[in-house]
Amino acid sequence: MAIVGIESGDAADMHSRLHQANCCLHGIPLTGAARLAARQDAAHSLCTDASTLVTLAGDVDPYVREGVSTNPNTPTDVLEVLSRDTALAVRRGVALNPSAPASALVRLSDDPGFLVRKGATQTIAGRICERFGIHPSDVAPIDLLRDQEWWAMTPDDPAVDLALALAPNV
Repeated sequence: MAIVGIESGDAADMHSRLHQANCCLHGIPLTGAARLAARQDAAHSLCTDASTLVTLAGDVDPYVREGVSTNPNTPTDVLEVLSRDTALAVRRGVALNPSAPASALVRLSDDPGFLVRKGATQTIAGRICERFGIHPSDVAPIDLLRDQEWWAMTPDDPAVDLALALAPNV
């Protein structure tokens, strides 16, 4: 749920929906539609704590699980489980999540879903660039490192030096 640029009326509505989410998650009965909306809002909210996200990760509704998969506060072990979800949107959420574990990203880069593969590949490339100081336009060393255990390497690793030497940005 994006908070940037909300109108004052939207803020009150969002506060009300987050209150409903808290009621929903703490056993206070809500109607079916309100309960579902509250779970979806809680899954997307950056204010939702990790233990609640763990609970929501097991929700029957794929839109709730998708919200959990995109939430950067979701624990990495939960993201690992969600990376194997049957719903494409849930796997794509993990692929784009900045907190996703490397093992999940590597697996998702071979996912049958094009958007999942693309998201995982973009996230991996971003991490490689950030970790090793490689410019995003320098695709050759990124591609070389992507096929190795980049998450276990340091910037002074010989494999990083070799990738940069073999494929310098022209």
